[in-house]
Amino acid sequence: MVRYKQERLTKVDTADAQERLRKFFELKMRYPFVTKKEKYLLPKLMGDALLSQPALSGIKPVVRIGNRTYPMANNVHTFGLKMADMDVKAGGIATVNGVEVDARVLWRALKEYCLMLYSNALAEALHMSAEKEKRGGGREYEFKATE
Repeated sequence: MVRYKQERLTKVDTADAQERLRKFFELKMRYPFVTKKEKYLLPKLMGDALLSQPALSGIKPVVRIGNRTYPMANNVHTFGLKMADMDVKAGGIATVNGVEVDARVLWRALKEYCLMLYSNALAEALHMSAEKEKRGGGREYEFKATE
């Protein structure tokens, strides 16, 4: 008898992308500069990790700098796109609305906003993924000579 295991591929892919995105943010909070490769990696990674949640959530990211609160984008995904294009000066300093801020603060804020969307993205992935058969190894056949 051959046994099949059911696996929800979209959910697994989304969970993997979320883990990679979390690790990416941890790296950026230590080294806030964006490389050319990361500039193209971040939007794809956010799309895979968050699915349609940035648009559905209605969250408009803001960052508090000093005594003021600054809007960052219309949604979390757009905030990520802006971060990918952000110019960071020596010492990890970025300029937001004419105010200099440590870029690590911005990366931390983006990470927190993404973490808020993770569970809804996983629920969306579970809902949209069809179950697909996954074989648990090769089949074994026994051949007998007929006499």
